[in-house]
Amino acid sequence: MIVKMAYRNVFRHKIRTGLTLVTIIFGILIAILGAGLNDGLKKQLIDTYVKTDIATNKIYLKGFYEDKDNNNPLDFMIKDEKKLDKILKGSIYTKRIKFSGKIIKDDLDMPAMFLGVYPNEEKKVFKREKYMLKGNFFKNKNGVVIGSELANNLKLKVGDGITITARTVENSLNADDLIISGIIKTGNPLLDSRLIFLNIDYVKKFIITNGINDIAVLGDIANKDKLKDINCEAVNWKDEVKDVILITQIRGKAFNIVSFILLAMAGITIANTMVMVTMERKQEIGIMMANGMSKSKILKLFIFEGAFVGVIGSFLGVFIGSLVTIHYQKVGIPINAGDSGIDLPLSDKIFMQLEFSKVIGYFILGFVISVVAAFYPAYKATKFNPVEAVNGN
Repeated sequence: MIVKMAYRNVFRHKIRTGLTLVTIIFGILIAILGAGLNDGLKKQLIDTYVKTDIATNKIYLKGFYEDKDNNNPLDFMIKDEKKLDKILKGSIYTKRIKFSGKIIKDDLDMPAMFLGVYPNEEKKVFKREKYMLKGNFFKNKNGVVIGSELANNLKLKVGDGITITARTVENSLNADDLIISGIIKTGNPLLDSRLIFLNIDYVKKFIITNGINDIAVLGDIANKDKLKDINCEAVNWKDEVKDVILITQIRGKAFNIVSFILLAMAGITIANTMVMVTMERKQEIGIMMANGMSKSKILKLFIFEGAFVGVIGSFLGVFIGSLVTIHYQKVGIPINAGDSGIDLPLSDKIFMQLEFSKVIGYFILGFVISVVAAFYPAYKATKFNPVEAVNGN
């Protein structure tokens, strides 16, 4: 009976109820879209890092990872490659040499990141062949594969000659002329804008070393403890992308705060509406009291009215928000990360991500806020004097 009365009362003033619903729907909608955008961004960034550069684990000489951004990779060379192979026996991995330098074409030069690889090992861990735009990934031993954006910036094509310069392990400057054999688009803009793949045998001669400094491993490392025997350490992908995860967590908290503020505003709107309703229906409340309706039932009546508004508004907010998120999860949102100055491996689209647990959470939050907002007006209605209320005083 009380539930039926509450349901009917919600639609007695359609415009007022509609405006109240809009505030709840808007709050829930913003919350779901914000969470979808942030979760999609996080997933996309992690996938890009893992599938193009990190794999599941990285192995470095001990001490390098502690200050990775400032350390020179050539100062942290792993000399005993054979022992490393024994430790990693049974694993899928690629041994590499990473170092920085410059690429020169005619009168243009740009900073570059060089990656010396064993082509067959590299292709087992990363799908390099799949992302070749032109040429091939090291079918000839002395090939040079260059990132697509770097190639565009220097107007390079397969067959063009380039000059590379870099410091050797002994810190002397070296330079050489090479021919481009392939252009690759890895899907990681940070790599595509400055990466140059070289054969590791050539690199060892170019920088004068027998060591390696960057190993990417696909899957778990069975003999991880033995890495300390060659003064190495393993860093898993979660640690490698911890800065990205931290950024998305901060962004997620910001969205949560904005969403909570919007839902709180919706709650205030509900409370304000319910207060006006109780005053307008004072005489009606008095009649119900005079006919024997208890204060507890009056309280329930108004709380149920708030609950109905919360359920309807939250459901519509969740429904619309989920539809929009699913749409952009499939087609993506076009962006131009290059012009934004964002130093993250974003492609030309951001794909949103819908998490069912968060959708349920926002629905419950919208419902709870609506019920809490209805409590004070409901309590106020129970304090009416039946005689005065019937007379409209």
